[in-house]
Amino acid sequence: MPERRHYPPAKIIHVPHCIEGAELPSVPIGSVPGFVSYRFHFCFGAVAHKSVAEISVIGIYPMVTVETIDYGPHTYLPGDEEPEDAVDRLCRVCRGTHGTEADQVTANGLPQIVKTQTGLYRA
Repeated sequence: MPERRHYPPAKIIHVPHCIEGAELPSVPIGSVPGFVSYRFHFCFGAVAHKSVAEISVIGIYPMVTVETIDYGPHTYLPGDEEPEDAVDRLCRVCRGTHGTEADQVTANGLPQIVKTQTGLYRA
């Protein structure tokens, strides 16, 4: 049984030409599984339901952009998904487990660029 851990709030993965993710740094799509919690933006269209491995094989999006969202203060609402190594089910709002920041995993050492509720980015 794997060691259990807290999951950070989900990152949003965009295709590079998406207007909402255009100013974010590009990373190879193969690095996405390094983010323990993520979801595909609707800009992925018909392939948004596929896994990263399937999208990589298709080869239409070799690079993606990664957005860190400021979900704002909210109450933990347990969802249906509970990864095997998570301490609890993922929150329906942010897909995190609401552990302390020190408990959460920072993936890939990428700069944490956060989109605030006003739509501006901050590091």
